[in-house]
Amino acid sequence: QISLSHLFFLSDSPKLFLTFDFHHLLMDKSSEIYEEHFAPIEKFIGEIDPRKVDPPFVSTVFSTKRKATWNNYKHLVGEGKTDDQRKALQTFIQKFEFDYIDELRSKLKDRYIDFILQKRYDIPQDVNIKEVKSLGALSELTTMAITVAEWTLELEIVAYTLEGLSLYGFRSYKGGMSTDYLSTFKDEYSYKSKTSFSKLSHYLV
Repeated sequence: QISLSHLFFLSDSPKLFLTFDFHHLLMDKSSEIYEEHFAPIEKFIGEIDPRKVDPPFVSTVFSTKRKATWNNYKHLVGEGKTDDQRKALQTFIQKFEFDYIDELRSKLKDRYIDFILQKRYDIPQDVNIKEVKSLGALSELTTMAITVAEWTLELEIVAYTLEGLSLYGFRSYKGGMSTDYLSTFKDEYSYKSKTSFSKLSHYLV
């Protein structure tokens, strides 16, 4: 699993600061700022029905939510020169890149596994479920499908994180970012031969 903290807090961006007091990151839930910017997102996450979610969700639907919230919030961050501005930035990052993503990861994991087991993306390809079952290898196939599902969710979260780095002005990416990583993953995946994921690696880079 990729450490998202490395992507954010080991950046060489001059806007980032390397000493953090996380006890001061979370805003009072009764404050107007919290009610305006964070409470609606937490309500949205709480009301998500995983059975109605189609991947990719984090890098599309939730990324759009983050961008809309940031556009209304970024005046509190300004140029990040004062302590209050830096704390405002830290709080937003803590919420959207850590707290909310942890909640979504937990909430969506079973749904993503279900998608893979139903072969909604033809991953793994060319597998006859009845044949696998007759060979007594169904548990192994299930384990592999779960691993693939977890990996695709993490890949989606990485795409979301990279978009966040660009959104906050820490990094810029030429040509924008594609969200169709699942098609790329499916095209390059094969259980019959060695897989390099060269296109997928290029997509992430």
